[in-house]
Amino acid sequence: MTLQPLELKATLLEPVAIRANRQSTRSEGLAWIPGSTLLGALAHAYLRWAGAPDDDGFQILFQDENHCRWGSLRTGIYQPPATAASCKRFPGISGATTSKSGATPPADSEAHGIHDLLLAELLALRKPEDAPTAILCRCGEPLKPYRSPLLTTSSKKGGLQFAAPAQPVRRTRLHVGILRTTSTAAKQILFSEETLDCWIKTGAEPGIDAYEPTILSGTIELSDHARKTLKSLLDLLDSRVDVGASRSRGLGSLELKMGQPLPTPSTTQLDRFSNQAAHHLSGTDSIFTLTFPEGALFLDPLLRFTNDPAAAIPWLPPMPREDQKPETVDGITPLYGNAEFTRLRGWHGAHGLPRSDDLALEPGAIFAYEVHQDQWPNVQERLLQLAATGAGLRRNEGLGRVRISDPFHLKFAYQPTAQTPGSHPPNAPTNHLKTKRSTKNTRKKKKKKRKR
Repeated sequence: MTLQPLELKATLLEPVAIRANRQSTRSEGLAWIPGSTLLGALAHAYLRWAGAPDDDGFQILFQDENHCRWGSLRTGIYQPPATAASCKRFPGISGATTSKSGATPPADSEAHGIHDLLLAELLALRKPEDAPTAILCRCGEPLKPYRSPLLTTSSKKGGLQFAAPAQPVRRTRLHVGILRTTSTAAKQILFSEETLDCWIKTGAEPGIDAYEPTILSGTIELSDHARKTLKSLLDLLDSRVDVGASRSRGLGSLELKMGQPLPTPSTTQLDRFSNQAAHHLSGTDSIFTLTFPEGALFLDPLLRFTNDPAAAIPWLPPMPREDQKPETVDGITPLYGNAEFTRLRGWHGAHGLPRSDDLALEPGAIFAYEVHQDQWPNVQERLLQLAATGAGLRRNEGLGRVRISDPFHLKFAYQPTAQTPGSHPPNAPTNHLKTKRSTKNTRKKKKKKRKR
């Protein structure tokens, strides 16, 4: 069954508290709403106002991943891949005007933005002699991974334009413990929780503050039956849903609405990406990438957590280890992988018990593969099917959603430039630090000689 991806928007009516862990006295909050939290909030509202667990509507919306797959809500609908990077001092997609430390930017600050390092990494593996010796920004500063979500708009030429969203305000709320016997404040018991504020301060005229409501956006994949059922549920709730912790204290209220349909991948997009990537690497075979914007949960045959997509996608070859050579299966060869684990925690609202922790891939995990030309038409069909179905476990919560051959890698491909004098590669000491260390060592040697 084909599911249609739709944009899902949530306008915060009250601050939202989404706990990152289960610690009760000091709980850090998330800056987004996970898909599992959103699914649980809608399921609770359905059981309270619309029906029972045995209803077809409940089964379709919350238990059948072939009809409905939820997603997380973030400040931007687009999650960059793990290969995205930005200037360490002046990060951002549109160029920073001031650095994090408040320093004045250089004259070429408008050139600072986002770079994608995938093609540079592949070039370093295929042709080390042609790869850049250091990955630096144009200003000479090192690049750091960029993980903030982005906003997207369709351009007149049919492509996507990216923009940095306004960052939400996060506040810490404090409250004391209450004695049940006297209904008064308990001594030495203080609780704190981090919340996502419902208002964002925007730029305005000097001396005048302007505020806008905090809007989170995400993706939901629905069948026609599930879309009609969800629309009926939102109409019944007047689009108002309560999510997160401390709902009895007035937190967690938001307005949820379905947006416009989102584009799906096509063979034309796959061919365009493959041709441009192969031309960049001076190769003849086709190339495709798999990006998991919501992360993914994979288990190997021994039920162990793994970061290899081949555990859930049987026609893919396994990713090799550092000391192994890549294995070619049905004309497909793995080239590159960038994926790290993150711990998934949750809470069973129906049972009142914590869920078991799972290790899943972080959002933005990416893998690249090479395909022989004679196998490319068959692989294209498999890729389109994979984009429609996803991969791995807990797909109804948004995990396992796949982006095929993301044009982001070509639009923001890293272009080496002449290094600024005095710049240095990432994670390496500067000449100034080396000079200081050598001077100290020389002084110690002179003191030892004098003592002798």
